[in-house]
Amino acid sequence: MPMYLYLGDITRMETDAIVNAAGTDLRRCPGICDAIFAAADTEKLERACRKLGRCRIGQAVATPGCGLPCRYIIHVAGPGWYGGEPGAVPAGRVLPERPA
Repeated sequence: MPMYLYLGDITRMETDAIVNAAGTDLRRCPGICDAIFAAADTEKLERACRKLGRCRIGQAVATPGCGLPCRYIIHVAGPGWYGGEPGAVPAGRVLPERPA
């Protein structure tokens, strides 16, 4: 199967799916996630994410494209950095979920 490298705005790609770097709560957050929510029908995407609820770290869930040219948005939850200043938490340690 061929592999292609695309340089540009993934929110404009006419493809089967794009991948969102999501938080476990599937809410809009800074980075590519924010760009995806901004380019999509935000209300529709927020509803779709609320319906799914949460996504465990290392797992993925999918929503419709919600107004984007892609058919699906695959939301992948990964560990995030919530420690503030670099060096506040020992190197290599990330928190599995946002503190309450």
